Order: sequence, then structure tokens, then C-alpha cells
Amino acid sequence: MPIVGVNLDKILVEKTGDVTPETKVENHMSLKNITKQSVSFGSAKQELAKVNFEFSAKYEPKVGAINMEGHILYMDDKKAIDSIIKNWKDKKEPPKELASHFANVILTKCNVKTLLFSQEVNLPPNIRLPRVTAQEKPVKQTKKAKK
Repeated sequence: MPIVGVNLDKILVEKTGDVTPETKVENHMSLKNITKQSVSFGSAKQELAKVNFEFSAKYEPKVGAINMEGHILYMDDKKAIDSIIKNWKDKKEPPKELASHFANVILTKCNVKTLLFSQEVNLPPNIRLPRVTAQEKPVKQTKKAKK
């Protein structure tokens, strides 16, 4: 079943020092809680799993940080939602089949936002971007026409 929403609830962006060639970026993502939430779709009520998460990009040594907190709204049938909540309460993790799906959605949303915010405060990108390098074109040899 689908993820029906990915929302950021808190964003903190700060630059605390000068960027040097030794500046390193460390990204971290974690799930904080999974709870049940009821949402109305027209006249029908639907129970969803609300997955709270945190994402951070720390620039070391003490150059800056970008921290985000948010949540995913995941829709499924009542039995599946109850199973997800129970699994969280018992093991503090989502079911294996959903863990990578949640992580990919969080990383996609937060890496794009972090890339934008890092530009605003002149911090380096938190992810490796493709680089283009100039290469010399090989010289083609032409055949001389026979006389």
C-alpha cells in the first residue's frame, strides 16, 4: 500500500565555522516512533501508520549542521497497520519488508532538502554530486583519396 504523505515538522540549519578542505559530512537517519493515526477521506475514516523520523547532516570539525524531523503517513488495511504498530512496540523497528521502503523515502526527501539548505548557508553538498571533466577529443585521421 502507499505512502500518502511525507512531511517535515522541524528544520534547523546552522553554519558555525569556516569550511576547510578537511571538512567532512556525516549523514544520519533514524526512525523515532510509529503510531496509529486516523484520517478522514470524505465520510470514511482510515487508520494510517505515522512514522516519525530524524535526519541530520553534521559538518565536522564543527562547521555546521542540518537537522530535520518529520513523519511519513503510510496507508494499508487495518490488520497490516496493527501489525506494523505491534512490531514497533515489540522490536522498535518496522517490518523488514517496509524498512527499506521507509528509509528510501526519507533519504530521498531529506537529501534533496539538505542539498538546497546547504547552498543557502554556503556549506558543501552532503552527497557526492557528479563531476564533469574536460577530455581532449581524439583526432580522427582521414583517408586520402586514391588517384
